[in-house]
Formats: sequence, structure tokens, C-alpha cells
Amino acid sequence: MLNATGKQPQIPFEEYTWQDFQTMIDSLVKSPYLPTRICLPLMKEKQWGRIINITSDVCYRGVNYSSAYMTAKSGQIGFTRSMATELAPFGITVNAVAPGWIPVERHESVPQEKKDAYQVEFPCSIGVLHRILLKQCFTLQVLSPDL
Repeated sequence: MLNATGKQPQIPFEEYTWQDFQTMIDSLVKSPYLPTRICLPLMKEKQWGRIINITSDVCYRGVNYSSAYMTAKSGQIGFTRSMATELAPFGITVNAVAPGWIPVERHESVPQEKKDAYQVEFPCSIGVLHRILLKQCFTLQVLSPDL
């Protein structure tokens, strides 16, 4: 099961409301929780499963104007770590991938030199998802592009 959701608003902290934070938490923490609850009984029955949550490298770098997003993504990492230890005895691995910069529509206005600088600093690691899906040795990991 792959959990990947969420927007990434960029707002100065003093302009955020608690509702902005709650929306991010609902979107980015509740969204992996719900499908996990649905899929977990079958995974436990089969004594096998793979749960992969897509988080963000911003949790490790810090990014201006992203406090609500970073708070919620950090919640995903905590969820992943807790579930990994809880579900390992059932043959279920739980991991997170922090893929870094992904060229999507919201990044179109970012200057090319900033995109290029990011790619130099954090070259993407090809095959991270493949490694998680096929090997049981990964659990309780947050894999990011700086591997």
C-alpha cells in the first residue's frame, strides 16, 4: 500500500491559523491512517505486507513558510516509525520515502537555477521504492534522496 497525499502551502507563520494546521494534519496524517486501517486485517492474516508513506525531505532541511506542512509531514514520520515496530512481528514492513523535489505544477514558477541547485545538493536515488517493496530487510526507515 502506498500512501501519498497532500498540498504544500507556503505561508508566513504569522498568517497561518490553527485551522490551516488542522487541515494539514487531517490531510497528511489522517490520510495514511485510514487506508492502513482498512488494509491491515488482510496483511496480518497473510503475515505479509508493505506500507509505504510518502513524506518529505523538508522535515530534515527546514523550509521557510512551510510550518504547517512540515508539522504534518513530521507526524507521518512518527506514524511510520510507530507502525513499523508494531507491525514487524506480522511480517509487515512500514517505511517512508522522502523523495525530495518532484517537478509538479506548483513548482513551475520556481526559478530554474533554484531547481538546479537542489538537484546538485540532493541527487535523486533511483530505485528506492523498488528496494523497499522487494526486500524484507527494510523497516523503520525514512529513505531520502541523500542516500
